[in-house]
Amino acid sequence: MTDSVCLYQHPTQVIFFSESHALCDSVTFAFSHIRRIKAFTNSKDAIAWLDGCMVPGSDIQIRSEMNALGPRRHFSVETDRIYYGVFDKNRFVAPAVIIVAKDNEKTDGVTFCRQLVDYPIKKVLLLNKFRDFDPTEAFNEGLIDQCIRSLDSAIFTDLEIAIKNMELQYFKEQSKFVGKLLTKGGLNFLSDETFVQLVESLISEHAFVEQYWFDDPNGILFVDADGKCKLMVTKTEANLIRDLEDAEDSGAPVELQDAIRDYRIIPFFPDQAGGRSSQFENWEEYCQPAQRSGGRQPIYWALFDLPQKYLPSDIYSFQRHLET
Repeated sequence: MTDSVCLYQHPTQVIFFSESHALCDSVTFAFSHIRRIKAFTNSKDAIAWLDGCMVPGSDIQIRSEMNALGPRRHFSVETDRIYYGVFDKNRFVAPAVIIVAKDNEKTDGVTFCRQLVDYPIKKVLLLNKFRDFDPTEAFNEGLIDQCIRSLDSAIFTDLEIAIKNMELQYFKEQSKFVGKLLTKGGLNFLSDETFVQLVESLISEHAFVEQYWFDDPNGILFVDADGKCKLMVTKTEANLIRDLEDAEDSGAPVELQDAIRDYRIIPFFPDQAGGRSSQFENWEEYCQPAQRSGGRQPIYWALFDLPQKYLPSDIYSFQRHLET
């Protein structure tokens, strides 16, 4: 399966189930400084809590309309509102991953996972190091997505890696349909391996914890744990040709036109409705050096600070969530 860029992603509420109070307390404490863990020692309580939860990304609006010329449906997405998720403080309490201890006195872990098959959540089975268990059948039945042996010295590190991987897989699956619609609209680079690797490297380099597709201009909005935003503006060669035509029609300085023509800069003029003359006087402030990402569809990109006009309200940061 071709990998693709995740169109929206943020830290989520992680659920932990074990009938051992000591193990629940240990896991909750170990992760308290980097993420919230919601622990349950009773399977019925865990199910009841999940039943009342929102689904991460469920506020993405997908419209379906019948084609007047045939039986097929047309789908559309409000892509310009995807990044609005950054203003929803409840996003961090929506569950995407559950860790289930295999060995319990009353409830076997695999049996409990069987009760979760209809929930859109990734399941990690925590195995006892000293007990033999082959998880192959559970994997094949789709009951679990990953398993880890417990009581190892690196167990908490292994769990954090598993959680991050499962969160990423969860959001990629959730945004797959939206991604297909965008790809059909000409944004083929979203499924380009080179571009996917570029996005992952930026996340690692800048310690971003959230990302959202941004519609105008096309790109990805990154957010770090403190709520600081960076907008990765992406341009195809066709986009830059249109930017050049706009610059010529608007009477932009020759230096700006030449820089766009040579693919040397990425322009980002937030005020599209007016005020271009004043922006052109200081056009360097609205441009960044273009960087090129190769692949099936070459992309030119740059990181910008997100202008205040795109932030109608304060961002509820992940760090603030951890401190409350």
